[in-house]
Amino acid sequence: MILCSLLQPGSAPEKTAHRTLKVKLRHTGSGTIDEKHKILVFLFDSPAFIERDVMPLAMRSATSKNETVTFADAAKSPGYIGAIYDTTGSNMP
Repeated sequence: MILCSLLQPGSAPEKTAHRTLKVKLRHTGSGTIDEKHKILVFLFDSPAFIERDVMPLAMRSATSKNETVTFADAAKSPGYIGAIYDTTGSNMP
């Protein structure tokens, strides 16, 4: 049996300030916004989400045309927001 270990110099973890980000939504289009037809709001740490597959850091949903969603755990700055509207009522998360 061979046991190996690798020791590397370490550093204390960086303290990340958690920020609260509030996003005010105002849907002016036609269509119902409710529990089945939600507005899904995504928080990203890169603007590249527009061009390629980038996983969001967090997601919130709104069930009314005028609502504020809050990301209480927004650790990165700047942050980028993307939103979609479930017009079909397919009951997305």
